[in-house]
Amino acid sequence: MSDTQGDWQMRNGRIAAIALGLSIVWQSLSAESVTPSWLLPPIKEANGRITAQLGGRLHLDFVRFDNDNRGAGNAGGIQVRRGWVNLVGKIYDFDYRVSVDLADNQVSYKSFYLRRRIGPGRLILGQFKPFFSLDDTISSDNIMLLERAFVATTVAPLFRLGAAYQGRFHQLTYGLTAYSLNDIDGVRSNGSGQAARFTWSPPSAENRLLHLGLSLAKERYSRSNATEQGRAASLTVRPVGAKGDDSRLNLLLFRNGAPTDVIKSALELGTVYGPWSLQGEYANARYDDGIQRAVVTTYYTQLSYALTGESRPYNRNVGRFDGIGPRNKRSGAWDLVWRYDHIDGRQRTLGDLPLSHRAVDAYTLGLTWTYSANLRLMLNFIHSRSRDRLTHSTLDNTNALATRVQLIF
Repeated sequence: MSDTQGDWQMRNGRIAAIALGLSIVWQSLSAESVTPSWLLPPIKEANGRITAQLGGRLHLDFVRFDNDNRGAGNAGGIQVRRGWVNLVGKIYDFDYRVSVDLADNQVSYKSFYLRRRIGPGRLILGQFKPFFSLDDTISSDNIMLLERAFVATTVAPLFRLGAAYQGRFHQLTYGLTAYSLNDIDGVRSNGSGQAARFTWSPPSAENRLLHLGLSLAKERYSRSNATEQGRAASLTVRPVGAKGDDSRLNLLLFRNGAPTDVIKSALELGTVYGPWSLQGEYANARYDDGIQRAVVTTYYTQLSYALTGESRPYNRNVGRFDGIGPRNKRSGAWDLVWRYDHIDGRQRTLGDLPLSHRAVDAYTLGLTWTYSANLRLMLNFIHSRSRDRLTHSTLDNTNALATRVQLIF
């Protein structure tokens, strides 16, 4: 392809993206429902046994970093954090969902599953996120800050191929998952895992809530001759978000090629009292390959206040928070959010010889404007500090100012 042809296609692609964005914004400004509406009408077979609905999400981030003098420094700019295209519907007695992320000029499969109600719950087959952690269960369209807590980005399993059964019994919810450590995009790590999540939320008055949860998981990385980080048992954290590559920190890495057993657990707490909301988790992950051991501990506290008086909604069927619906359809909803996040990783030999001990603390202050279920604007300030506890030194100290335009269609 010539440069002229490439420029022409790129220019037309940008025009199409701008046109789509303007159409979404126009629809958002006229939306009355708190449920995201769709730009395209659903497709239905004559008797309604087969349906299809096309939609998606666009999370466009603008990030500016205040780097310290260590390393090359993070490069700010614009990033398409998520560019999902979703196809949802049903085929006879099955629901289905196909979600593809086109962000960063790559094609990555997210959800790709069939789901059917069996007994009191639902059976899920395909690729999805195993049930684990409160913050990871909340949709990225409804999280209160731009980035999830470290519990969700490091300890919770990613999108995986497997089978799950999820349901509700009175005030209890449960989610049981058996999964591979691989996904549709390719072989990342050979192995398998099992996870279980249980939540409890007693009856409460209007705009009041108590949520308690417990997540457990066991994973086994199979023996492999591969030594690259992508296939070995490893854990990496980005303290200032997805675009902060220079601040990325490796907390542990097993390269012996031996099978590695991992035990994970997480405790959840969530409360709502009128416009106030409190969310927190404590998680632990233990790695052991018979030669080395590692322990990862992470926890966070997140406090939010709805400046316009809304209460954070809760889905009792799944045990998670949903998106806030503005009281005033003209001015929208405003939320102020603060979070403290900590993660600590230690790796040592079986003879108790320390190999590494690193920790990260991150503070985030955020302001969110939700105009409708289709349009949301977010502003976050993040301060992070990474330390090497073996050498008692600071590895990174970075601030980030990030904004997001979120469009749902």
